[in-house]
Amino acid sequence: MHKIIEYKVGDEPQTTNEHELAPRTILKNAGYDPESHYLMLIRGHDKDSFKDRPDELIHLRPHMHFIPISCAPTPVS
Repeated sequence: MHKIIEYKVGDEPQTTNEHELAPRTILKNAGYDPESHYLMLIRGHDKDSFKDRPDELIHLRPHMHFIPISCAPTPVS
């Protein structure tokens, strides 16, 4: 039996018993559309973008923090 891994997407806590997940799956599980968002891993001051790697498996560790980033164009005022 796999242990439960707790992590965050944005400010929302998530859990899984999988030890590896693709960014696309992490986004879907957190309620984001992977066609309009990509995942960024935050490690202290470092950021790791998975924009061009939506299917690369991420080895999950407890308390990882991901940020969903919208690919939609931002309006100019």
